Amino acid sequence: MNLIPPPTNSMNPRSSSSRLSLLAVCRSQQPLVAMLLMAALALSGCSRAFYRQQADTEAYCLIQQKANNPHWALEGYTITVDPRSRMFDPFAPDCPPMPQDDPASNEFMNCVDNKRGYPDWTRNGVNGQIENPAWAAYIATDDRGIAQVNSDDAIRLALLNSREYQQQLESLYLSALDVSFQRFEFDSQFFAGYGAFFTADGRRRSGSGGESSSILDLSTTSSGPRPWSMTKAYSTGSTLVVGLANSLVWQFSGPDDYNGTTLIDFAFVQPLLRNAGRDVVLEGLTQSERTLLADVRSLEQYRQAFYVEIMTGRSAANNLATGSGVGGYMGLLQSQQQIRNQEDNVERLRSNLFRLEQVLQELRTRSGEQGLINNILRQDLQVAQARQALFSAESQLLTSRNAYQAQLDNFKITLGLPPQWCMNVDDPMLDQFQLIDRETVNEQEVLDEVINEFGAVRLRVTSHIESREVRDEVDADRTRVQRVLAWYPELPTDLAELKDRLQPLREARERFLNIYLPRTEADVKAFEESIEHRKAFIARLKARIEGDRDIACPLLPIPDINQEIFNVQRLEVTRDELRRQLGVIKIKVEEGYGAHLDKRVALIDKVLAEGETWTPEQLFENLYEGVLYPKRAEGETLDAVTDLLVTLPSDILGMQLVQARARAESIELSSIDIRAEQAINVAREYRRDWMNARAALVDSWRQIEVQADSLESSLDIFFSGDVGNVGQNPFKLRSTTGRLRAGIQFDAPLTRLAERNNYRTALIQYQQARRNYYAFEDQVARQLRSTLRTVAANQVNFELQRLAVLEAARQIDRNEDIRIDQELNNQSSGVTAARDAVSALSDLLNAQNSFLAIWVNYESLRRSLDLDLGTLQIDTEGLWIDPGTISETYGEDDPWLRKYDAMSVEEDLEGMLNGEPIGPGSPRRLDNEAPAEDVPGELPPLPAGEETRNRPLPPRVAGPVLDREPAVRQATRELPSRNRSQPAPRLAVPRPAAPRNLKPAAGPAPLELGEAMGPSLGSPQDEISDEEPLLVPPVEGITPIPVPEADGKEASTDAHAGTTISSEASQASFADEDQPATTGAVRPVQFKRISRDPAPAPSSLPAGPVRMHIE
Repeated sequence: MNLIPPPTNSMNPRSSSSRLSLLAVCRSQQPLVAMLLMAALALSGCSRAFYRQQADTEAYCLIQQKANNPHWALEGYTITVDPRSRMFDPFAPDCPPMPQDDPASNEFMNCVDNKRGYPDWTRNGVNGQIENPAWAAYIATDDRGIAQVNSDDAIRLALLNSREYQQQLESLYLSALDVSFQRFEFDSQFFAGYGAFFTADGRRRSGSGGESSSILDLSTTSSGPRPWSMTKAYSTGSTLVVGLANSLVWQFSGPDDYNGTTLIDFAFVQPLLRNAGRDVVLEGLTQSERTLLADVRSLEQYRQAFYVEIMTGRSAANNLATGSGVGGYMGLLQSQQQIRNQEDNVERLRSNLFRLEQVLQELRTRSGEQGLINNILRQDLQVAQARQALFSAESQLLTSRNAYQAQLDNFKITLGLPPQWCMNVDDPMLDQFQLIDRETVNEQEVLDEVINEFGAVRLRVTSHIESREVRDEVDADRTRVQRVLAWYPELPTDLAELKDRLQPLREARERFLNIYLPRTEADVKAFEESIEHRKAFIARLKARIEGDRDIACPLLPIPDINQEIFNVQRLEVTRDELRRQLGVIKIKVEEGYGAHLDKRVALIDKVLAEGETWTPEQLFENLYEGVLYPKRAEGETLDAVTDLLVTLPSDILGMQLVQARARAESIELSSIDIRAEQAINVAREYRRDWMNARAALVDSWRQIEVQADSLESSLDIFFSGDVGNVGQNPFKLRSTTGRLRAGIQFDAPLTRLAERNNYRTALIQYQQARRNYYAFEDQVARQLRSTLRTVAANQVNFELQRLAVLEAARQIDRNEDIRIDQELNNQSSGVTAARDAVSALSDLLNAQNSFLAIWVNYESLRRSLDLDLGTLQIDTEGLWIDPGTISETYGEDDPWLRKYDAMSVEEDLEGMLNGEPIGPGSPRRLDNEAPAEDVPGELPPLPAGEETRNRPLPPRVAGPVLDREPAVRQATRELPSRNRSQPAPRLAVPRPAAPRNLKPAAGPAPLELGEAMGPSLGSPQDEISDEEPLLVPPVEGITPIPVPEADGKEASTDAHAGTTISSEASQASFADEDQPATTGAVRPVQFKRISRDPAPAPSSLPAGPVRMHIE
């Protein structure tokens, strides 16, 4: 159907006159035609990647401008997710595949309200896996597939995978975008577009005059205030608009004419009263800039609080503790140690039950003795009580293990990891609270097994014992029971087996002498070395308590308490007592054990040689009382070795108690002596949220002036002008067609109800802000006072619980002495023996757990106090730099400036001589840090001519973890500015050499836990380009989709090899040259380390989507 009538002869394009007129028009409008062609090329606009990268560049630059203070440097800030993270998206950020949709909901994307939906939703593929499918391959595990995670590893994993941490990084980025928009408001803004309209009117159309017409209209257009325009806002409130309007109209029928018009105009407006002045005009920009600065400081404080949250469970979001107990990693360690204490308690209860059963068995072999039945019944009662205590302890242990696993799953969620991922908490932080060596506990189990095997043979022998009544030699009218043992054929075999069962006791003696005793001696020596520190700490504690009694309003009024905690002479007495006890045990082991075993074996040999000729009375006397159940002879000392099967477990227990007392006495608290007033002053100086609170108060105050401006009259000055063309030539502009216009406009403040209300609201909100500010100060002071009060209470309670542990150990020691004395003197256990043993073991367990809980709580408070003071420092990996002693002078010197000076003054002087830049953000390397090309963490250089598009993604942090104690963190740990008495001991793992001669191979690099990962914020040194296909390990269900390259060739992603293959580029991962590249598996890769310096803002990179279909 023709919408345009057939052309008349006058407009026939084939006529020569028409062709000439069109050529003339085209030649006369050559500049305009060129502009139209350029406009056509710009129709598609810039790519998505261009705008994303432009936003990144601007946002990073703005953040870096605000992070120019050593207190909130934010080195290496980026929101780019590390490829090793669970959050990493391996697809092109601007063209991600569609996630797997709900089938019922997906129907509305294909057809909605009987209307066909958009057909290309899946053009980039469908992703069936939301999380990074390869994140677990980067974490090294043991042979069982379990990751061993220490405290530093927990921080690294959290920084890598925590969704909350990533959200905080992105929130700061969004705040920077707000600033970019406010700054853009004062930039010169350009608007331009072009339109073409062809209009055909029939001759009968109203107003056509009976003639048909065909009109082509080309004109400027845009979304701005003019068709083409430039606008500019100034800080004084003035606004300038410059515009250009152009229209070219051809009429191909009727008059067959052409008309071209151009108009250039400008308008300038300057308010003089209302909406005038920098206070009002710059308010939006001022507020956004101040908000960005506050957000930068908030992020730095969040980074510090994030460490405290992972370690102690204190929430980083609201900066509050989650409860009275300690959570996080330290809470897991505490639960782990408490479970070990419960396991030790169960083992002691089991050993106690075993010995009571052994006594019961012996009593049942003494038939005919006076009062034997009563003794057996009493002993059986003791066994029942001990068994019941054992069952209860095992039940409690199972409950504790269940609670620990739930606590561990919650911690994995905090790290951003799935709860089903296998990890084990393993850190030496609380090893000092393992008061008894675990090997000696296992030795008790071995001895119980030896005694049980010896007892089984002993029962076979005692089953042949017979009892008979004989006339009493003293009183002929009375009889007595005599036990005899007649020789039987199996007795030699039983005696030989008894002899063999004594051999493990010799082996136990050697372990006792060569392993356990030296360790215990080392523990006693460590206690001796700590005595002076203990004395100094106790003296300071006593002086502070005594000094607080003279204060009218002390932080923690402490009434009269047991002065035993201040008795420093007790330390020397305890040291001498432990030395003496250990010396007695050592002499028994060296001399008594061997002699006893030799004597016992010699007696067995004698029985084997002569026993068959003895009378039953002689055989019983020599075998029963010499070999089976040796008893203490009259006049024999308590230190004599009567029965090694009884004495050896007792001596091991005695040594364990010596070790427990020595280790308990050696544990110390880091000193915290700062006063509440000084703590508040330090917090006022260094806390970022306090700085932000002061700034927020000023923001509220500033609104008074802003809202007051709206109450004023409006008085504006106007100045405008324009100039047009002459004739049909759109470029023939003449001043004779121009106009200038100036004026003034006034609006009286007659209606200001809304403005009045806003002004009054600003006044009230400022008063509220004042009250909120000093309420914030009160809250901080309350929090600091509460922390310091709890610290002071813990310092006293720690010493009290130390004494409780020592007394509980003394109870067990005394119970054991009583049991040994009764057992070696042919007596049954006392009436309350089982109850006393269970009570002593329970007291020790409770005292150990309380002792441990106070220390863990104290260390948690020490980290929280450092955070609340605003002085907590973390290194480039996000790990805490221990400040050591927090004294009354703590915080008087700026720790950040001193830290920077200590690390950089010497390098700055050298750099200035070499013309290098200096400052916190300048590249620097420590003397003991290897150069970047010699250590793992950075990608090796590509061969000449190799395309960079196939290189694997750079990590967000500095390469795979290879060094538990990097040089930078070690240097910051040793800085004197932190007032640390001594650095915290940490394990050091040698750094492996960087691999040489690398070539392409497949698979990601595993992340070795326990090693350094680089800057905590993470910063890739090269921005990820959309044209760089991402290295994705082989994942089941991934189908590659060919993606056309810029030159028309295709590149496909090889899902089996985990690499991207291009028609002009080779495979892109790295392995040793000597080994061929393998496919179908994720292989460990060694990368060279990326520099620790902050990454530059990402630059504009070409875009090209990587599309993969995941079924």
